[in-house]
Amino acid sequence: MRASMTIGDFSRATHLSAKALRLYHQSGLLTPAAVDARNGYRQYAPSSWPTPGSSVSCVRSACQST
Repeated sequence: MRASMTIGDFSRATHLSAKALRLYHQSGLLTPAAVDARNGYRQYAPSSWPTPGSSVSCVRSACQST
């Protein structure tokens, strides 16, 4: 796996939409490894991957059960 991934690559790998990743970043649930100050592009590290029991996993399962 690469050292960092674009939001699109991370979205495909985690099955979370880019829109959800942006929302999670805004709310502080899932912070990207870096954000380019010039264009706002987010880079995600493998350590950013949501784990079972993480806030993102809990939010995601709550949304799917409704």
